[in-house]
Amino acid sequence: NVSASLEKTGDEYKVRASGTAQPAIPGIDTQLSIEYDDGALKIEGEATYQRGILTGSIRLGATNRAVGADGEPTGDPTDTFTMYGGGEVTVRITPWLQGTVGVNFLPNGQMEVSGRIGIPSPIDVFPRKEIPERDLFSIGVDIPIFAIPLGPRSIGLKATIAGALKVYAGIGPGRLEQLELGITYNPDQPENTHITGDGQFVIPADAGLKLAVRASIGVDAGIAGVEGGIEVAGGLGLEATASAAISIDWTPGTGLELNADLSADVQPKFIFTIDGFIRAWVLFFEHEWRKRFVDYEYGSNLNFGVTLPIHYKEGEAFDISYEDIEFRKPDIDPTGFIGGLLRDIA
Repeated sequence: NVSASLEKTGDEYKVRASGTAQPAIPGIDTQLSIEYDDGALKIEGEATYQRGILTGSIRLGATNRAVGADGEPTGDPTDTFTMYGGGEVTVRITPWLQGTVGVNFLPNGQMEVSGRIGIPSPIDVFPRKEIPERDLFSIGVDIPIFAIPLGPRSIGLKATIAGALKVYAGIGPGRLEQLELGITYNPDQPENTHITGDGQFVIPADAGLKLAVRASIGVDAGIAGVEGGIEVAGGLGLEATASAAISIDWTPGTGLELNADLSADVQPKFIFTIDGFIRAWVLFFEHEWRKRFVDYEYGSNLNFGVTLPIHYKEGEAFDISYEDIEFRKPDIDPTGFIGGLLRDIA
C-alpha cells in the first residue's frame, strides 16, 4: 500500500514512493514501512516475533541493495532481494528454563539462533519439600532390682531407662545455578534444534536429630511410688548444601533429563541440658521436682549425613519420597550413653 510521486528533471523522470507492507513471514504480525527511490527499495520495521520456542522483538528488513557489515542497505539497486535484521529473543526450553539470545535473519528470510545463553540467576526446578519427623529408635524398659515383674511393669525397687532418637528434614528448593547453554535453532527446521550446556544442580537441605534419654531408680508400690534420676534432652540441627555438576543435552526427541546423586555430611556435636528430677505419686496425685545440673556437649566424632538421588525428566512429575533418602545417623546406645554421661559429670 503505497503513495508515489513522479518528478521530472530535464528529460529524466524519477519515481519515489512510500507506504506500508504486510510481511508473509511466520511468527511476525506487523506492518513494515516501504521506501522506494528511483529503483532502490527498502522495506523495514520493528516487529514482535513469536514462533516455536522463541519470543521477542526484532528489526526486520528487505532490500534490493547490498547489505553492509553494519547491517544497513548500501550501494546501487540490484536484481536480488536480501533479508536483513535481527534482534533479541527469549528461548523457552521448558517452563522454568529460558534465556535471551541474539538472532539474525538469513538472506533467504529464515531466522537463525546460534549462541550462548548465560543465565545468571538460579532457576527453581522443584519447590521445597518438608520431610515429617519420624523415630529412628525408641526404648523404654524397667529393670527389676528387688522387684516383682508384673507384665510391662515391675512392683518394688527398679531402675528405668527410656529414650528416643527422632529425625526431621527439609529439602529444596532444587535449583540450577551457574547455567550456560549453547543453542542452534531454526524455526523452519525445529527438528534439528540442539541445546547443550553445563551448570550446577544445587539443593539446600536442613535436618536434625532430637535425642531424649531418662534414667531413674525408684520404688513402685502400685498405688504409690517415688523415683529419682536424671533426664538428658537436646539434639542438633544442621544446614548443608548438596550440589553436583550436570551436563545438559537437549533435542526435541529426547527432551530434558537430569540425574545426580547429591550428598552432604557433617560432624556435629550434641548440645544437651541435664536435669535431675524426683517424681512422687499416690493414686491420682503426682508431682515432680526438677533441678538443672549442667549444659553438656557430647560427641566430636559423630557423623550425620544424607544422600539423595535426583532424577528429573521433562514431562514427568518430580517428587521426592522419604524412602529415596539415605540417612547416615550416629550410632548411639542409650544405656551406654547414660553410663558415659554419668562418668563425665562425676
